[in-house]
Amino acid sequence: MTKRLFWFVLGVLSGVALVSWSKKKANAVADKVADALTPENVVEVAAEGVVRVVRRLGEVIGAAMVALSSAWSKTDTEGQPVDR
Repeated sequence: MTKRLFWFVLGVLSGVALVSWSKKKANAVADKVADALTPENVVEVAAEGVVRVVRRLGEVIGAAMVALSSAWSKTDTEGQPVDR
C-alpha cells in the first residue's frame, strides 16, 4: 500500500510541476508573439519582404539583359546568327 501511495504522490507532484512549467512557457511565448504582432512590426516585416522581392526581381532582370545582349552580339545586322 505504501508503494502505491508513493507512486501516486510522485505522479501528482510530477503532473503539477509539468503543468506549472508548461503554463510559464506558454505565457512567455504568448508575450513574445504579442510583442511581435504590433502594427509597426508587421509593417516592418512586410516592407522587408517587398524590398527582398524587388531586389531579386532586379537581379533577374539584370541577368536577362546580360543574356539578351550576349545573344544579340552574336547576330549580324540582319538578325541572322553568326557562326563564331
